[in-house]
Amino acid sequence: MRTQSNTKSANPKVRPNGWCHHVLGLFCYRVGRPCLVVHGGAGTWRKSTSALKRRLEVLRKACCYASEFVQESALDACEEAVAFLEESGVFNAGRGGVPTAAGTVELDAGIMDGRTLAVGAVSCVTRVPSPIRLARRILELKGVILVVGETANKLADMWGLASSEPLRPKRFSYYVRKLEHGELGYLTKDILEVFRHLGYPLETVGAVAVDKEGNVAAACSTGGLALKMPGRVGDSPLAGAGFYADNRGAAVSCTGVGEVIIRLAVAHLVSEYVRMGRRLSDACRIALQRCDELRPPLGIGLIALDSRGNTAVAHTTPRMLYVIHDVRSVVKTGLRA
Repeated sequence: MRTQSNTKSANPKVRPNGWCHHVLGLFCYRVGRPCLVVHGGAGTWRKSTSALKRRLEVLRKACCYASEFVQESALDACEEAVAFLEESGVFNAGRGGVPTAAGTVELDAGIMDGRTLAVGAVSCVTRVPSPIRLARRILELKGVILVVGETANKLADMWGLASSEPLRPKRFSYYVRKLEHGELGYLTKDILEVFRHLGYPLETVGAVAVDKEGNVAAACSTGGLALKMPGRVGDSPLAGAGFYADNRGAAVSCTGVGEVIIRLAVAHLVSEYVRMGRRLSDACRIALQRCDELRPPLGIGLIALDSRGNTAVAHTTPRMLYVIHDVRSVVKTGLRA
């Protein structure tokens, strides 16, 4: 695997909450196909923590497992990689979903086929340990793309994908204590301020892949912002925002504050720049710079690849976790910047 470019912004200006004023990391590789890239979110982890090491190891295992599917089907590889991460309970997705303000778990996921532009997505599901599986089943239906709430739960029941009881959130008391020691008023004023105050990692998970035929796919799954308003929908189940795939452009999976990503349709923006002739690295940089122009500017990260197997990892946070499985089955584990 040969590095195409490896750039960082010169002397990035770091805010008190840890986010940077512009693209802090942009790492590009000319990998070839087939190829699979998996991410575990962007944020402020410290390198030495055992929790971080565990997350990197789970990412690596997910990528190795899903790489068995990538030769024949990029779509299958993305589904399997994200499902592995959801079932692990280590990330803010699936069994590891964080609580809403009501103490419940509401999960979002989406997946897209770059060959057909078919999309499947679910939002606000409460009894589905692996919502990406449900999203994939919806992708295969005709006449529907996004299903939410109890209807999505009932579909999961019908297909044997649901648990009998609602999922239980992890670390609910931890998040409440964090706010009590700060300003609990954030909870009613502005959910983005809750996020800025907590300063926790953005542990959304996602995958992008290209198979031997040059077909690309993308997937994304999350529990959303901790202590979010019940019923809140972020970018992860919205095609074009949190994920997008087009053989003529790129496959992209995002992580960050959904309200920022949605406003610029970040995943579609990157893909369209590539479709119109921009290099993948340039497309990622421009998209994140656009995000940084919004106010309030908050941390964003993404992984992307094109049909030729060029890959990119870009973020405005201090770190982003990712793993690349290339055509020679060589795994690259990244904790950037």
